Amino acid sequence: MICRFFAGFIGAAPLVAVPAAIADMFGAAVRGQAMVIFGVILFGGLELATIFCEFTVKNDNLGWGWTSYFSALIGCLSFLGITFFYDEIHHPLILVKQAEILRRRTGNWGVHAPHEEFSLSL
Repeated sequence: MICRFFAGFIGAAPLVAVPAAIADMFGAAVRGQAMVIFGVILFGGLELATIFCEFTVKNDNLGWGWTSYFSALIGCLSFLGITFFYDEIHHPLILVKQAEILRRRTGNWGVHAPHEEFSLSL
């Protein structure tokens, strides 16, 4: 019972974080379509996973452990896709890139973003 509580508690984070990321990534014209696609993937994945895992478990060559392997494989592929094909959406870092492009284009090394002045100290 405790494990199911933590699974639901931790699993609810994407339901809050992903719509915020979608709001950052898409403009107002296509934001609704992106939210619909997210909802279809979210709930459709739950429905299809039960069917897919049932055939996996019933297969004598695979067994129940392969359901976790498939989840890990999909997670790794998603991580690699996000790492290599996802554009930055954090506004201060976007400004840093734009300032760097302006410095190189104009030769004015005084152009900088406010985020470049920020430093961490221990």
